[in-house]
Amino acid sequence: MTGALVSGTGFEAAATVDLVRSAEVVPGTNLVVNTGADTINADFDLDGATPGLWGVRVTNPDSQVATLADAFTVLDTTLPDLRIAKTAEE
Repeated sequence: MTGALVSGTGFEAAATVDLVRSAEVVPGTNLVVNTGADTINADFDLDGATPGLWGVRVTNPDSQVATLADAFTVLDTTLPDLRIAKTAEE
């Protein structure tokens, strides 16, 4: 799971958040709309999601929809995760 904070205005209490790319959709889960209606916390299960740029779509219960194109990047998890740490002084 990957957590994200979506910022904007006019979010309603039962709003949904999805990541969208062509015909692919990753629905947000564990959604929490803050009391000021300007942020939504969401979790996304990115297993199997195509690497690259994705849009973020918010849908209010009254069917108002807002999408921000190319707002989220899914990284290619098949690549090695390399890290280097200094272990000793010479």
